[in-house]
Amino acid sequence: MLNVPIKSNVCKKCNDCFQHEENVALFKQHQYHFRCFLCVDCKKQLSHESFYLDEKLQLDISNPQVYCETCYFKRCSSCSECHQTFTPTSIIIEFQRQEYHNECFICKKCRLTLNNQIFYSKNNFLYCQQCMSDIEPCILTLKSSQLLNDQCKKCGKNFLFGEKISMYQYDCYHPDCFRCGNCKQLLVSQGFFRQEDGCLYCLNCHIDNGPHCMICKEPFLTGEILSQFDGKQFHNTCFVCDLCHQPIELKNFCCESGKIRCEICLKK
Repeated sequence: MLNVPIKSNVCKKCNDCFQHEENVALFKQHQYHFRCFLCVDCKKQLSHESFYLDEKLQLDISNPQVYCETCYFKRCSSCSECHQTFTPTSIIIEFQRQEYHNECFICKKCRLTLNNQIFYSKNNFLYCQQCMSDIEPCILTLKSSQLLNDQCKKCGKNFLFGEKISMYQYDCYHPDCFRCGNCKQLLVSQGFFRQEDGCLYCLNCHIDNGPHCMICKEPFLTGEILSQFDGKQFHNTCFVCDLCHQPIELKNFCCESGKIRCEICLKK
């Protein structure tokens, strides 16, 4: 979300004109009245809110499917082990129509991770190879007929039954394919960010290569509220009046000799 002075005459959603010096919401390079840029479910204005886009749906710029944080997480699935809702950056493992946090995908008996391990399912519980051998010594190998239909987003190959899957926003990857788009290091056990080019990046590469605030030089986080002025981007909390040091946010402002002045300070 970007709170910016208007650059075009009409709102992309309602097609009504903007008022003179009205601040607007900017999304995907299109501008909206604050009253028009709403959460799809609760209809709350998102001008001061972090928001999330439903990337499973085809984007309709005239009516973008965006959600406030509360409504987005209500729509999200939850982990079959801990029953907590997945966040947008969760590493998710899917097995037999069940989804797990990466750290919750563990053996029922020894509680060790099944990450990159051969595992088995018995009575809806998962077991590592060693524990399964203790329970049923006759089970030694996987059946070749038991395959998953999903394909790896990176290499395009099918997943074998029992093979660990890394998942991000309904795209599945082999763990060895789930890598930073820049330095190529594995993303399985660390945080990562998705930039506008659609690629995933580790934290260090996101900081080095991603967009950052012109004031504090820190990178922007996914869904973070930003301000934009004169072709530059700022954290909403960094874009402040040079006199009173209060955030501009929804206030009208003016730039004089490179200095930002809020409406209140201009009248003094």
